[in-house]
Order: sequence, then structure tokens, then C-alpha cells
Amino acid sequence: MTVDAERPVPSRRVAVTVGVLLVSCLASMEVTVVSTAVPTIVKALGGLKYYSWVFTSYMLTITVSVPLWGKLSDLYGRKKIYCGALILFVLGSGLSGQAQSMGELVVWRLFQGLGAGALTPVGQAILADLYTLESRAKVQSYFNAAFGVASAVGPLVGGFVTENFSWRWVFYLNLPLAVSALALIGWGLREGRTRERPPLDWIGAFLFSGSFSLLFLCLDLGNQWGWTSPRSIGSVIGFAICLGGFVMVERKAADPLLPVFFFRDRMLLGSLTVSLFVGMGLYGALTYLPLYFQAVQGKSASVAGGSLMPLLISWMVVSMASPRLVLKIGYRPVILAGAICMALSFWRLVDCDAHTSLLNVVLAGCLLGMAGGLCFSPLMIGAQSVVESAQMGAASAAVTFFRSVGGAVGMAVMGAALASAPGSAEQGLDRAFTIGAVASILAALSVGLLPGGTAEEIQEEALNRHNRAVAGLQAQ
Repeated sequence: MTVDAERPVPSRRVAVTVGVLLVSCLASMEVTVVSTAVPTIVKALGGLKYYSWVFTSYMLTITVSVPLWGKLSDLYGRKKIYCGALILFVLGSGLSGQAQSMGELVVWRLFQGLGAGALTPVGQAILADLYTLESRAKVQSYFNAAFGVASAVGPLVGGFVTENFSWRWVFYLNLPLAVSALALIGWGLREGRTRERPPLDWIGAFLFSGSFSLLFLCLDLGNQWGWTSPRSIGSVIGFAICLGGFVMVERKAADPLLPVFFFRDRMLLGSLTVSLFVGMGLYGALTYLPLYFQAVQGKSASVAGGSLMPLLISWMVVSMASPRLVLKIGYRPVILAGAICMALSFWRLVDCDAHTSLLNVVLAGCLLGMAGGLCFSPLMIGAQSVVESAQMGAASAAVTFFRSVGGAVGMAVMGAALASAPGSAEQGLDRAFTIGAVASILAALSVGLLPGGTAEEIQEEALNRHNRAVAGLQAQ
């Protein structure tokens, strides 16, 4: 049996919205808060070789678990899956704070990331269940603002807590926010009648998780292993075998993890494809823009970290307006404008050198932020608008997953370009930013996959297709 969400009375809906907003802030801050504390953690616990794994373990389990959490929320109900994942995240956070070695910390970060994998896609599905398309666009702007603020203050909070208290409190800070969110969602979210559900495709889930775990390990460690080493080649072969098995299983599954029609519907296919390329360019830039300030312009680490502030501010401001803009002029123009902003940004970054003025680099960062603000929320809302409630979790998770895959590929390919450059870091970054420009062009071209028309027209057409399909089945 599964559960369909009911739209609660206004007071309960506000409580749920605030609860999901708190979790969104928590998830946004987590990576940036921890990043400022890791050098101190390494000094306290030792194990420098595990430095990168503090991040890799967390991001790995987040990414590979996203589609599974989305599907579970469709089958078993949003409330129990979301709250269960949040509890798992809290346990992982608390145990990370108790870690006595870097090895322990990496293990607990795996559990923390596993819980975190549900927070964004299932949270977005909850909002889609609670609000109409027009209201959702307005609510989404508040969440985008919260994301921007949380991401911006994360490094400041992490640095303050680490210096004045203990690095362990970087993880303990999650607990009061999570408990408050659990209380609000537990009280406010009511789930309706149960209905028959097909069994979860566990074999497909296992093959899917295994395939992309191998891919992400190769992307993350390929430079260290060597791209032609047996471990890298073996990981790629394992990825291909598991992915092939996953596709075969999904074609026969009663209720697949990623339904085939996701890749037939223009809105869904376009959203997934554009998310892939935008994630590739944007997350790559977030990774290597601070390096430009340190390695090319010789700035301090604090200045390099602050270099992302204009990007985050412009992202926050633009993303507050983009969902409402979509309602007026449609998805295509808004998302295309975002892809063009990203291309212009990389065009400017490729020309940057040690003598480039700060104003020019800040302008490039602002353009990147505008790209994120114009693309990410409209792509999520668009994908949600063409599916019924029973598939909202899977659709939200698919967009999040493709964005994360694009980010992982972008960071790895840009990193390989940087490492293979024969000259200075400036030459390597030029290569990396050129790859970002190519991703931007591919994103702009992929916008053509999206249907034309306003958001309401696209949603109405999807509803009509669904009704015709149901009528056809009933007539048989």
C-alpha cells in the first residue's frame, strides 16, 4: 500500500513548509560548514590521506541514493520516508561529531549522506503535493532565498564554531534544526487513504547504486589512480556492466525506479538533459573559481572563499524571481537565458589572467549565479508539472540526480584538464573553463528539447495526455 498526500489546512501547511525550509537550510549549509572545519579535524584526528574522503563519502551516498528515496516516497508516502531519512541524517551527524579517528568519521559521513539524499527531492515533492503550480512558484522563491543565505553563511558559521568551540559542534549544530523540523512536519503533514502499490524494484536499485558508485569513485580518484590504471578501467567496466543490467531490469519491472516515459516526455527529457549540462558547468566553476584567485592571482584563502559570495548573492536574487517569470513567459526563454549567462561567464573566465581586475571576475561570478538562478528551480518545477502525484518523488529525484551527475563529471573532467596542462595553473584553468563553456553551449542547445508555451499550457497538455491514457485503458 502507498499513501497519497492531502492538502492540509493553512496552519498545518505553513508548519510543513517551515519544516521543509529548515531542512533545506540544513542541507545547504552542511557542505560549506564542514569544509571550513576539515583542516582542524585532520589536525585533531590525524589521517591526512582521508582528507578528501570526508567530502567524497558524503557526496557519494547522497547522489546514488537520490532516485531510491524519491521512489520510496512515491510508494510509501512522503512523511515517513522524509522523516526517516532526516532521522538517519541526524544520527550520522551526531556520530560524526563523536568520531575518534578519520576512518570513523568517513564511515559516519556515509550514513549522514545516505539520509541527506532524501532531503532535497522528497522535500520538493512534498511542496509539489501541497501547492498548486502558481503557488509553488511563489513558495519556491522563498526556498531559493534560504538556499542562498544558508550557502553564504555556512563558511562563516563553520569558521566561528571551529575557532570558538570545537569542530565537533559543526556536526552537532544540525540536531536542534532537525528536531524542530521533525516536530513541525510530524504535526502538520497528514497523509490520506492508502492504495495498492507494486513492489519496489530492489534489483534495479542495487544495480543502479552499484553502477554510479563505481563511476563516481573513478571520477573522484581517477587523477590519483591514473586514468588508464587497472582500477580506473575496472571501475568503468563495472559501471557499464551494472548500468546495462539496470536498463534490462527496468524494462521488465512492474514499477521501475526511473520510468521509461521520463525519457519520452519532452518536458522531462529536456529538464534532465539541461540539468546534466548546467550541473556540469556550474559545479565545476564553483570548485575551481577559488583556485583561480589563489593560484593565479595569489590571493589568500579567505579572499578565495569570499570570491563565491557574488555568485551566491546573484543566484539567490535571480532564483527568487525565476519561478514567477516562468509562469509569465514559459520555461524555454528563462532557461535559455540561464544557459547563455553561463556561456558568457565562462567566456570571460577563459580570458582572465593574473592581471585581470577584480571587477571582471566578480562579473563572471555574478553571471554564473544568474545561470543557476534561472535554470535550477524552473527545471525542477517543469519536471514536476507533467507528472501525477504518484510519480512526483521519482521526477524530483531524477532532476536532482542528473544535476549531481553533471556536477561530478564536470569537476572530474575540469580537474583532469587542469592536471594535464603542461604549463602554469593559469593554462590549466583556461582548459577547465573552456570545458565549462562547451557544457554551457550544450545546455543552450538542449533547451530545444523543452516544449514551447506557458507553464499552465504545458501542465494542461500533460493532464490531457494522462486522461486520454486512462480512458484508453478503461476502454480495453
